[in-house]
Amino acid sequence: MAHSRTRISPRIQLQTARDAGIRLRAEEIGREELDRVRARRQKIFGRFLLLEWVLAVAIAVVWAPLTWLGRLDLGLALQAIVYGGAVNALVVAVRPLGPAAIRRVMVVGQMLLAALFVHVLGGRDEVFAVAFMALALIAAFRDRALLHLGLVVGLGVGLVHTEVWPEELYRARGPDRDEIAAFAALLIAFWAVLTSSLDHTLAESAES
Repeated sequence: MAHSRTRISPRIQLQTARDAGIRLRAEEIGREELDRVRARRQKIFGRFLLLEWVLAVAIAVVWAPLTWLGRLDLGLALQAIVYGGAVNALVVAVRPLGPAAIRRVMVVGQMLLAALFVHVLGGRDEVFAVAFMALALIAAFRDRALLHLGLVVGLGVGLVHTEVWPEELYRARGPDRDEIAAFAALLIAFWAVLTSSLDHTLAESAES
């Protein structure tokens, strides 16, 4: 028994091909626009890293001696100069590797500078907000991979910071592992919110 075959008219085939072409072109335009957005924000981010370096040095030299430190600490000032300078120098060094490498280094550098601000500000509880602000800045790139990288580096830097400068985090009352866990949990929760918001933004851009 012969099987009947449903024939698709040439008009429908042509319309389907046109729809597919329009869809592909729309996706291409969306990717091009996203690349332009990321390129613009990369330039802004580079300037912002420089500004953060200058601000960290100013805090170490001017603000810290007048507040929590009570005296000028040349070691703290030198740490701010070298630490922030190394971050910005690394961003310049990877330029030949292209935008993707530059952005990854910028993300790592942003989280490292957040740790530097915690250090020069004396490690009080409230200054840890800079880690959350750093993640929010990274989200401006509209790249989930960079946001994931920022979270991993932020958590890693936090753990290292507790080992290198524990007196800042705990002062005279001794280590409190619950505070470390709470900070990590809050940072992960904030990252989840940013990731969800980013997915929503990208989905809306794709539909428009």
